[in-house]
This record gives sequence, C-alpha cells and structure tokens, in this order.
Amino acid sequence: MTTTVRIIVLVLAIPTTLVCGLRLYLRKTVLNSWGLDDWMVMVALIMVNGFSALAYTITYYGLGKKTKDVSDADLLVWWKIYYAALCSYLLVAASVKTSLTVFIMRLFPTRSISIAGRCILGFLAAFTLAGALALAFQCRPVRAGFDKTILDAKCYSVNTSFAILMAQGVIMFVMDLTILALPIRRVWQLQMPLGRRVLVLGLFCLGFTACIAALVRFSTLTYARDETDYTYTAANSLIWMELEFNLGLMSGSLSSLRKLIKLRSPFGPRQTSSFTGSRSANVELGRYKGWGRGISKKTEINRVFEIVDSSQEHIAPIYGQRELSTTTNAFSNGKLSRPPLPPGILVDEEISPGYNSKHFYPAKPGEVLADRYQALVKLGWGVSSTIWLARDLEARIEDPESVVALKIANNNASFASHEREVEEHISTADPSHRGRSLMRTLLGSFEVKGPEGSHSCLVYPPMRETLSMYQQRFDHRKIPLPLVKTNIRALLTGLEYLHKECRTVHTDLKLDNIMLSFEDPTVLAEFMETQLEKPMAFKVDPTGRPVYQSRNDFGPLKGLRSIPQLVDFGLATNLEQDDDWGVWPIQPDRYRAPEVILGIGWQMSADIWNLGVLLWDLIEGKELFQHIRDKRGRYDAKLHLAEMIALLGPPPPEIMQRYQYMREYSWPEPVRRGDGRVCVAAEEYFCGPFFDDNGRFLYEDLIPDRKLDDTVHFLEDREREAFLDLAKGMLTWHPYKRKTAGELAEHPFLQQQQPTA
Repeated sequence: MTTTVRIIVLVLAIPTTLVCGLRLYLRKTVLNSWGLDDWMVMVALIMVNGFSALAYTITYYGLGKKTKDVSDADLLVWWKIYYAALCSYLLVAASVKTSLTVFIMRLFPTRSISIAGRCILGFLAAFTLAGALALAFQCRPVRAGFDKTILDAKCYSVNTSFAILMAQGVIMFVMDLTILALPIRRVWQLQMPLGRRVLVLGLFCLGFTACIAALVRFSTLTYARDETDYTYTAANSLIWMELEFNLGLMSGSLSSLRKLIKLRSPFGPRQTSSFTGSRSANVELGRYKGWGRGISKKTEINRVFEIVDSSQEHIAPIYGQRELSTTTNAFSNGKLSRPPLPPGILVDEEISPGYNSKHFYPAKPGEVLADRYQALVKLGWGVSSTIWLARDLEARIEDPESVVALKIANNNASFASHEREVEEHISTADPSHRGRSLMRTLLGSFEVKGPEGSHSCLVYPPMRETLSMYQQRFDHRKIPLPLVKTNIRALLTGLEYLHKECRTVHTDLKLDNIMLSFEDPTVLAEFMETQLEKPMAFKVDPTGRPVYQSRNDFGPLKGLRSIPQLVDFGLATNLEQDDDWGVWPIQPDRYRAPEVILGIGWQMSADIWNLGVLLWDLIEGKELFQHIRDKRGRYDAKLHLAEMIALLGPPPPEIMQRYQYMREYSWPEPVRRGDGRVCVAAEEYFCGPFFDDNGRFLYEDLIPDRKLDDTVHFLEDREREAFLDLAKGMLTWHPYKRKTAGELAEHPFLQQQQPTA
C-alpha cells in the first residue's frame, strides 16, 4: 500500500502542476489576461502540492503499513504529519473550490452567477475557518492532537471524530456539486447543437470526477474509528483526498490550454462551406501557398453571392436591462391602442430598398414568441430584420437578465444561421480571454412561424446605443479624447480576441456596428416606466401587416462608464489556417482596404485597416477618405485608390506583382453588384484596371493634393505625432506590415498617461 500511495501522489501531482503551470504561463505571457482566478489557482496549486508533499512524506513514517510494523519513533512523526494533513484538509479543499468558483464567475460574468458565486465564497470562508479550528482544537491540550504520549489529555471520542469528518465531507461534496452546477444553465442557454454544448461542459468533466472521488472517500472515513491499525486504513482515505484535490484543480485550468491542445473550432474544415457559403458571408475561402505565390484552391463555394453597396443591416440600438414590472398587463389595459398612422407615411423598414412586407415578421407589442419571450418595444430595424426589446418569461421579473433584445430575421434572410454559428464560435473560443467581453454575446436562438414562412430569431443581451448615436451626443460629434482612447483600446483588445483566438475577420467595422452598454442600471428602468404606458405609433400596410414605429431614445447620459462591444457578425468570416485568404469584396466603401479593391486576397489585417480609417471618425469627427464618390454619388474605386496614393504614397513593388498575378484569377462563382451587374473578378467588380504592366497608376490626374499628416487638426504636438504613429501602423499598403491588434492596443497614444514635455 505504501508504494501505491507514492505512485498515485506523483501521478496526480505532476500533471496537475504542468496543467496549472501552463495555464498561468499562457494567461500571463501569451493571452496577457491575468485575473483574480489566476491568483487563486496559484494559491490552490501551492496548497495542493503542499498537501501532496505531506502525503508523500508520511509514507516514509508508516502510512500504508500495519501499525504493529511501525516503530515508535516513526509513529511519533506519523501523528504529527497526520495532524497537519487533517487540519489542512478544509483549507486545501476551500482553495481549490475558490479558484474554480472565481474562474466560473469570470467565465460567465452575469448577475445571477456573481451573486451565487459570492454566496459560495462567503460560505466556504466561514465553514473552512470553523471546521479547521474544530479539528485543530480537538484535544486539550492542543498538543495532544499529535502527541499521543500525553496520557491525561481530553480529546474527541472516535465516534465524534468520525461524525465531524463525515459531516465536513458531505458539506464539501454538496459544495462541489453546487459550484459545478453554476455554468450548466449558462452553457445550455447558448442553444448550440447538443454535441457542442456537451463539448463545452466537458471542460468541467474532471470536476465531476473529483466529486465522485469525494463521494467514494466517505466509505474510507471509517479509519477514524480504527484504534488498532490506523496507519494502514488511513491510506485509502488519503488516496481519495489526493484525487479530489488534483482533479478539481485541473478541471478549472483545462479550458485555458486551448492554445496548446487546440480544440477544434465549432465550425472547422468539415463545415467550412456552410460557414463561408452563407450568402451573408460574401467570402470565398481560398487557400494560398503564401503571399508571393499562386493560389492552391482547397474549397470552392458553389453559390452566387449578392453584394450590396452598404452593409446588410442598418440596425438601431439594442437595449434593455434591469427591472421590468407589470409588462403583461401593460398590453391588455387598452392604453396601447391608438389610431393607425396614415397609409401614405413610410415607417421604419418600409423605406428599405426593395421592401417587401411578406418577408418581415408581423411582431406586435405583448406578443409571446416561442412561449418564452414577450415583445415589449420595437427598438430598430434593418433591411432584413427588426429589433425588439423583450422579456424572458422564464426569468424572474426582478432579474436584470429577464430583459433581452430580439433580432427577428426576415423569412428570406440567409445571414441568420451564419451569424448564429459565428457568434456561438466567438462565445466559446476562449471565454477567459479579456477580449471576449468586448463581443456582444448571443444568448440563444429560436425559430418562429410567420404567415409567409419561418423566421430565425437571435437573442442578445440589451445595450444602450451605437457608437454613431453616442457620438452625436457631444458638440461637433467630438467625444472627449480620454474616452476615445479608452474605446479604441477596448476595440483593439476585442479584435485581438476575434483574430487570434477565433480566427475570424469581422469585415464590417463601422460606428453602427459598435455598441455601448448602459452607463447606469436605472436608464432602462426609467425608459420602461415611460414607454410601456404610451401607445406605440403604427400603421397597417397594404397587405394588412402592422408596422410599428421604433423607439430608441433612452434620454441623456448619466455618466461615461459605457463599455463598447463589437456587434453584427452577419458578414464575418472564419480563416482557420494561416494560409487561408478571402477574395470576395468586403467592407463598407469608405473603410475598404486596398487589398480588397485590388483583389489580391485579404486576412485579419483588413480589419486593422478598417479600424485605422475609423480613427478619423472618432478623433476628427469626419471621414479620412473624402473623395471616393463620383459626381452622381456612386462609389468609385479609382478615386479611392487615388486618395490612398495621395495619403500613403504609391503601392510597393510586391503589391504590384501580386496585383498583376491576381488579374488572371477568376472567382469560382460570380458576384452580383448592387446595380445588378454580375462579376467574376475583383477588377471587373470595382471597374478596373487601375495600374499598367509597369505598376503606374492609370489615373494620376485623379490624385488629390492631400497628405496624411495634414488630415489631423484637433490634436497638437506630441499627441498628434503619437496618433499619426498609431495610424501609420494600421494604414499600410502591405497587409503583412500592419501591426496586430494586440500590438496596437499597447501603443503609447492609447495609454492613460501620456509623456510630458
């Protein structure tokens, strides 16, 4: 038995140390997202390894041997080590459970889990202190607990000791189950396929194994009643304690090792066509053998993509948080009834190009969707969806999570399933990464039957407003510079997560696709008090469908503590391998990267260019590229390239070589432009050619007299120089020479304290 104990201790301690050590290393140096849970893991690892050291050491003083075979000298030491292990059991167990609880609280930062987690931590602290003291002071004098030569000591009876150990074991077992049950509801609410949910829950499987170890240990506690052969019978209990501690500690660290074990993406190569082939993705995943060589196609998308000039959605803010009261009655008391608007007035989605009412779901206030979500107030609309504030009827009314935002897609919108897959992937790629909280998270999805077909509905947490609307709250659209810097750094942190962990390109960054959280929890409560008592303006279109007028004014700001999040992943694209490239047209016109126009292939760095151009919207309150449309107001790629040359200089030779090579490449399937023209190559789509065989721009007379340094007017001296240095790391012709989002987030311009003269 002695050798068995030693082997088990080593077999458990070594992998536990490796797993936790790698987790701490990755979080500190690679992911740069060190948090309280990592400190707790470090403490727990020290505690568990210390207990393992006691377990290993005590085997040299008689553990696993018959008591009659242990010398008196060894037995004296055995009792001291046993006493230390007995008193430290609750301390070690509590450290492991604390690390796992804090990890889950960080992984799922919701109010309900936060409250439950704090309650668990409070109980653990109180119970551990009381239980450890009860064992430490089991004898009078205390020394008699480990010095059995004191014959006149008063100690607990063997039955009392057994009862205490059993009670502590049962309570800690219940705590294990409670802690591991915390994330189950959250994971299940992701409404992803069963296999994927099981995969996510599988990260906690070792925790359930630790629970089983704790359960089995109950049967070994009879050693406390053994007064003749305790050195032998205590060995079994020690083994199960080691299993409980080590497996419990490892269960909270495995998810952080995805950088090493590289769990497969929820939509890997076997599902690439369904992901990239979605009409809304507008991307074909060609695999290239490097920047300077040709294309080696591995996957082709047999589909015609329809590209529109602007992004697919013009979504108004998605809101909702805090309390909601008497909502059900609010729709049945007659207060919301009012005469319809005149039929000649166009309301919300009716102004969309090609509007067809049969494609929109006829949602109305008070309607309950999927037997769970009650529509409350219409918040916004898009060319292929409407947005409603809703109440989750399965949540308690006082729970902030009872208010959600519903995106109800058209019955002909192909983006919905694609967007759902992307956001499920983003939510689970690495939930512990700090950038994950800067992505709007999908809470769930469902289908609803309408008069003309099925509509996909996506459920989101509520938010206040888009960055575009937020900017309009300030004079001359000038957000205070410190706040702008904070937002830019947050966006770069989010992009680092999106690019590095999710291997995903957003492709549609703009102010309308960046949303801000509520700065104060009372904002929605006040909104609900006023809006739910007012009838919603509506009209009935010629087909009989009610069209409600959206409301999205939440009143003046109550502070500047809003957090930006990237939203709307309907056009996002996954590039799983380093040699995966997209070739289809992407991005809003004024933010489009040069490699997209030239058709030379794009990757994550296209988002960096996109955000680099967006900096002028945030800092200067105006667009960087001001001469990209012709006299009729249509986007002209020649004018866009001409202005790029004016601001950045001519493209380098390697870009021209790539451009000349790619002119021979045709897309595997045609793309339809917004004007109906079907194109098979980037040059045709953007009305090229743009350069001759020698790399000379064919429209030199269109190059304006502008320099990048002259476009910054609201910054001075070092602030201006630092900003331009940041922008030049993002706006380069060559995609490979752009800095990554993680590198840019640490730029001096974005730090809170700027250098002083």
